[in-house]
Amino acid sequence: MAKSHGCERPRPSSGRWVRTIWALCLLAAAGCGNDGVVSPPHVILISIDTVRADHLGCYGYARDTSPNIDALARESVMFSQAFAQASWTLPSHMSVMTSLYPPVHGVQEDDRALGDGVATLAQVLESGQYETAGFISWVYVGKSFGFARGFGEFHELIHRDRLRMASGGGAFLAEEITDRAITWLEKPHPDPFFLFVHYFDPHMDYVPPPPYDRKFDSDYTGPAQGTHAWLGRYIKYFPVPPATLPQRDREHVVALYDGEIAYTDAHLGRLLKAIDEEIGLNNCLLVLMSDHGEEFGDHGSMEGHGWTLYDEVLHVPLIMRLPGGRHAGQVIETPTELISIAPTILSAAGLPIPARFQGDDLLPLITAAQPAGGSALVYAESHRFNISRRALRGARFKLIQTADTRKNSFGQPIPSGAEFYDLDRDPREQQSIFDHQNPVVAHFGREMDAFLERAAREAQDMPRGEPVDLAPEDIELLRSLGYVR
Repeated sequence: MAKSHGCERPRPSSGRWVRTIWALCLLAAAGCGNDGVVSPPHVILISIDTVRADHLGCYGYARDTSPNIDALARESVMFSQAFAQASWTLPSHMSVMTSLYPPVHGVQEDDRALGDGVATLAQVLESGQYETAGFISWVYVGKSFGFARGFGEFHELIHRDRLRMASGGGAFLAEEITDRAITWLEKPHPDPFFLFVHYFDPHMDYVPPPPYDRKFDSDYTGPAQGTHAWLGRYIKYFPVPPATLPQRDREHVVALYDGEIAYTDAHLGRLLKAIDEEIGLNNCLLVLMSDHGEEFGDHGSMEGHGWTLYDEVLHVPLIMRLPGGRHAGQVIETPTELISIAPTILSAAGLPIPARFQGDDLLPLITAAQPAGGSALVYAESHRFNISRRALRGARFKLIQTADTRKNSFGQPIPSGAEFYDLDRDPREQQSIFDHQNPVVAHFGREMDAFLERAAREAQDMPRGEPVDLAPEDIELLRSLGYVR
């Protein structure tokens, strides 16, 4: 049962009357407003870093990694074909928060922060009289890059002591993140709020606490570890050619990763329970997502995010629990982009969507119950380690282009060129069928060219960010996971 302080609304002040009338009109148009649901809704955005969609039960995984997420999905709208706009944390989250593609917001690598004057989701909600708070657990979602804009409270939950950083343990664990978020939820919130919670646990290093470290592989006695230090020899993009990881050891690493998801899911369950008790889930728009996935030998490496653009690093969960639990159980199979999260949130909150936002409002798609097999094309890219890749994906076909930058930052040659996949026949993207004379391939090439031309024009009018000046302890933290040499 929700506490009363989260459901009652004071009479709107003169500064809020336009937004209140807009929200009431929105509810009336939708044929609701008589079911006790608070309007406008509280907004909760939860990002769990590095979660492959195919490692969650609600997306068909056999292991019981995600009982709380699965239960949430049953009460929500689930997007079965959601894709990130970048294959690593910083540009992907920036696209979520700005509803801009990476070549437009310009934060494509970790040397640049978001430009002044670029509107973020938090800023728009704050200007609409939303209380805003963020709890994040990694440098790449931190103040240095511009993510704190629009947040009245912004908590970087990162251990910056050298001992923990050296072992890759800089991020607060899911239990600690959840504790902080629940403490914040227990405070009175007379105005609607926007709460952003970021969990980092499923990201390498894979070192889930007991009992999750043995939950899915209790009889393993081999040498495999889930740390970057141990797995680095099996990442094929480093100077030393990767060793071949024995199948049994790879299975154990995957079990550790699944243990991290299960551990995070358990504490997510605590957070969801607290939300329901404090303010009522029915009074919220709750969005759960991940920023990218990970590779476990799918294409010859034990790390793919930030290196490649295959589906194991781009296909992510996206689950939206609408106010009142409306449209619960609906599955949208149209290819969807994460840049559509922000405009959908603003639409549900009854706030205008900035003209520069490039994502789509997904509410019409939900209410129309569009059948499977849409024709939307989604864009993704990765510019990192002197590797430049871009991808365009539809419901069936996918084009990946790799620029000729000769060698990556670690001195390894880069095979440049294009790949093309028929995902119906080759869902794991193992056999490229690229042929520039094929009319479907040519169509995707033209679509890619047109997209890049539009992005270049829009980027010209976008404020460019200043170079990032990271603190020494943050550089050390990134070095612990191999991001800085």
